[in-house]
Amino acid sequence: MKLEHVPSFSLAFGILCAVRIIGALKLPIMDCDEVFNYWEPLHFLHFGWGKQTWEYAPQFALRSYWYLELHRQVIRLLELCGSPTRLQVFYSVRLVLGMGCALCETVFVRAVARHVDRATSKYLLLGLVGMAGMFHAGGALLPSSFAMYAGMLGSAAAVGRPGARGRVAWTVGAFAVAAVWGWPYAAIVALPFAVEEAVERFGSLPRSLALGVGAVAVTAGLAMAVDSWYYGAWVLAGWNQIAYNVLGRGGDSTLYGTEPWYFYVKNGLLNANIVMVLAMAALPLWTVWLALRVAGRSGGRDHWRLLYRVLPFYVTLVVFSLQPHKEERFLTIVYPHMCFNAAVSLSLLRPLHVARPRLGYAVLCLASLVGALRMAALVRYYGAPANVFLHLPHGSQRVVCMADDWYRFPSSFFLPDGHRLQFVASSFDGHLPGDFAPLSVGGSVRGSTAMARGDFNSANRWEPSHAVPANRTRQVCDYFVAVEYPGRNQMSADEWRKVGCEPILDAEHTPLLARVVYLPPLVARHLPWKQQWGQMCVSHPGLGAATHWLDTPAKNLVESQKVIQVNSTSTIEHACDVLIKHNIQSVPLYDPQTKTYVGMFDLHDLATYILLKRGDQDDSALQLQAAAARSSNSGLARDAIMMGKRSDSVSLLSDMSHMNPFYSVLPETTLAQVVAVFARGTHRVAVMEDDTVCGILSQTRVIRYFFEHCSETLSAKESRLLDTPLRQLGLVTNDVVKVKPQSPVLQALALLERWRISSLAIVDEEDRIVGNLSVADVKYLAKERKLASGTCMELVQAARFVQGMRDGRDRAAVFSVRPEATLRYALTKLIATGAHRVWVTEPRHTEERRGSAAVDMPPMPARRASVSSTSMQTVPIAPSHYAGSFNDMVCGVVSLTDVLRLLVD
Repeated sequence: MKLEHVPSFSLAFGILCAVRIIGALKLPIMDCDEVFNYWEPLHFLHFGWGKQTWEYAPQFALRSYWYLELHRQVIRLLELCGSPTRLQVFYSVRLVLGMGCALCETVFVRAVARHVDRATSKYLLLGLVGMAGMFHAGGALLPSSFAMYAGMLGSAAAVGRPGARGRVAWTVGAFAVAAVWGWPYAAIVALPFAVEEAVERFGSLPRSLALGVGAVAVTAGLAMAVDSWYYGAWVLAGWNQIAYNVLGRGGDSTLYGTEPWYFYVKNGLLNANIVMVLAMAALPLWTVWLALRVAGRSGGRDHWRLLYRVLPFYVTLVVFSLQPHKEERFLTIVYPHMCFNAAVSLSLLRPLHVARPRLGYAVLCLASLVGALRMAALVRYYGAPANVFLHLPHGSQRVVCMADDWYRFPSSFFLPDGHRLQFVASSFDGHLPGDFAPLSVGGSVRGSTAMARGDFNSANRWEPSHAVPANRTRQVCDYFVAVEYPGRNQMSADEWRKVGCEPILDAEHTPLLARVVYLPPLVARHLPWKQQWGQMCVSHPGLGAATHWLDTPAKNLVESQKVIQVNSTSTIEHACDVLIKHNIQSVPLYDPQTKTYVGMFDLHDLATYILLKRGDQDDSALQLQAAAARSSNSGLARDAIMMGKRSDSVSLLSDMSHMNPFYSVLPETTLAQVVAVFARGTHRVAVMEDDTVCGILSQTRVIRYFFEHCSETLSAKESRLLDTPLRQLGLVTNDVVKVKPQSPVLQALALLERWRISSLAIVDEEDRIVGNLSVADVKYLAKERKLASGTCMELVQAARFVQGMRDGRDRAAVFSVRPEATLRYALTKLIATGAHRVWVTEPRHTEERRGSAAVDMPPMPARRASVSSTSMQTVPIAPSHYAGSFNDMVCGVVSLTDVLRLLVD
């Protein structure tokens, strides 16, 4: 058969590829199942964090990691060409999917031209190009789309004549890949082919069956090997899906909604319009033609074979329509067959328009025009989720929250570096996705995917641990993403400030025709169907009308502050000189070439670095070195160990300890959010505006601000908290981490890093507290290397000597309070001494306690002016029953983090 009037392979591929590329780049993700069951796990496999659904819990194992690994290879190939951003990775994967779909479509079209009819292949090409369903299914990261690709290749082989060489092998292999590697239910599409083989070539049936069994065994073996490795047990995810959805083992798919029997007919009309009508007409027209040809004694085997070609669409439609649980993507596997059936219908109708041979093309062009309007509607009306996340400012470790609109999340690929998604409790009462176990907990990707957890269920029950309580939104969320419709806003304008918004159609209050196809504004304004619009916004906590100290913006506390920073190329020794000179514990690292901040150099990082270099001198340091080698920054740690010089670049040490990473906030961020961050252990944050650090906000500064302003805005709850004794607050624990004065410095550093704390109590042989070794003392090790080989007390004495030489002030060895002291007293002492912690001590003998008398606390300062930064050291602390003694035993500690955590709770 001559093919000169059929578009060439390259032309057909070029046309289809252009449409699929547009869809990949412009179309939003249409199904939250695609995001949370495929994009998020793929993100976790490659980047180490992402959302996890219950289907990926090892006890259920309904989803295949083999399917994800196939697509992960695209990312690995992309990384050979450079270091793409996560957003570039996302669109690259979609582009490959779209082009792969176009390739399979082209093979299918050419096979129809070769083995069925040239005109039918032209109709098929037009139908595929203009079908809205193919537009969004072609580039989707869904097993049903993958099954559609492989199904087109299987159908391209199946349309050949029975007995043709390689026909059965190619068909069986392609459908095995579709069903085992893609979607198990795609096997339904192959049923007519199986019946054809049984009827037309019964003698070859054993061979066909053997090929089928072999293809399934090979594909299932590969999938099982990978899935079992990730789940930590023998698993075939495809079978688990069938057991859950069909056999009802372990759950019921109807928990996720049911639809009427005509759902897929309606869906087909929406996504294919006239093509769906023509597809439904193929079998009736085939029957009419059979009757006419038999009556005219001109019937043939080709017409009977055509029956097997049109049946996949009908069989799939009937089987899926009988299932109570229906979803739009389920019909994806027969979208190409829908177009094929429509093409067959037009071919069978040709005798009715002999005088007008181009009528069929006109019908399909009209269908493509309507399809194009549907495609434009999907992009224009519902594209807000993909665009609004681009308004998020770049910064590290920010929490982005969503509530009722959680299903619109476009995936973690759209979050800036360091940002994480958190759900907020809302009206939705189903089972929200959780998070994959962090690599630091699982130890590896496999350790996290195989970890048995109890926070997942298959009954769609609400899991509280997967969402933040609604009343803690302002304390936890740095940004909130929500859809706002007129009169139906989720966020209060007084409490949240909009960072950026994108328009989104209010489908619930917009008439059908005005929401399913794109209507240009000039046309829409003259139509009786009026569109209702809302907006999807990224919001940031605003100042509101409240006057509480927690509502103060961060910028108010860093005004006129001189920011100290260090170039990332500076040496470690230079960075330590800066810390000593300015008496600070951390400094942001700035890369002058990229003009960005690359991290924070913190004294905990220096302590870890020293331990890694001197690990051969102390067993505990060796243990820490082994732990660091397993951490996510192990590459940097190894570099530090190998180089081991004071001239090393300070950028090697950035966040080596994972204790105080570079965390930035906007100037408008409220202290409520900053305090919530501090309560999790972070000691300072960078206040950034226009990608420039305009101030460093520390725990000390926030506590000082609270101390100066609390009398004006103190709540009754906060007042009761401040008057509560330390013992009742749980700060007297008797499990304080301690060292002896003669203990080696390296041992003390290892304890600091092991317990992730900032200070150690130095106690004598009778357990009396005689000193305090802080991480702030570590910076002096970079100047005097011999101190690293000395004792804890030698380091503390050297540090106090340098500090005294600098400002001429004597410093007490340790500050302490008694367990009976109130939090107000401990806070006053922290502010007065400028310390980061006070130790809780108690007398060694009970008679000392009985001899003590309680003394009332002096009142807190009434106004800000009474306690200024210059007079803070003169705040009166009356000697009393609350004050500790050098003869006391240490039994607890009150740190700035403890105080802030109590204020948050």
